[in-house]
Amino acid sequence: MANVLRKSDLQYLTSVQTPIYRTTEYIINPVLPTCDKRYWKIVGEEVKEMTVSEKKTVDDKITADNQASQLRAEQEGKIQTRMRKLAIDELKAEGELPQDFEDKIGG
Repeated sequence: MANVLRKSDLQYLTSVQTPIYRTTEYIINPVLPTCDKRYWKIVGEEVKEMTVSEKKTVDDKITADNQASQLRAEQEGKIQTRMRKLAIDELKAEGELPQDFEDKIGG
């Protein structure tokens, strides 16, 4: 039994039968860096730790992705709030809700 690392996405599998894993796609029994997996890179047939500048690039991308996700969540919240208000206003105009509906529900 051996351990393998898929080169394309750094998926690490333990205790596998190596004959079914092609060396063009997997590194057999890799020596893994002691850093966080997000800082691994494949160099030839080895797994190496990224340089400081490569790590910064990874960290900057993660930060940007997190900020974008937060912005999307805030925008979705605003959209939901506005859609709710529009729906309530429309239902009031159609007489399906009392005019003081928001006062009654605290909204």
